[in-house]
Amino acid sequence: MKTANTERWSAELVRIGNQAVREAQTRNRQLGIPNWYSLNGKLVSDAPQVPIKPAPGTKAR
Repeated sequence: MKTANTERWSAELVRIGNQAVREAQTRNRQLGIPNWYSLNGKLVSDAPQVPIKPAPGTKAR
């Protein structure tokens, strides 16, 4: 059963995690490292025109 304290604690953890992710994404962009995401099962990047190469021994989708 969730209590008000548990919900506040959970919300605080999510807030801290989201902030850490945003900082890491910003740092990656500054270093020229693309950030990758999975949207509807497809890999997408925030970098322009980044080709995806399948790993050796796997089939391209």
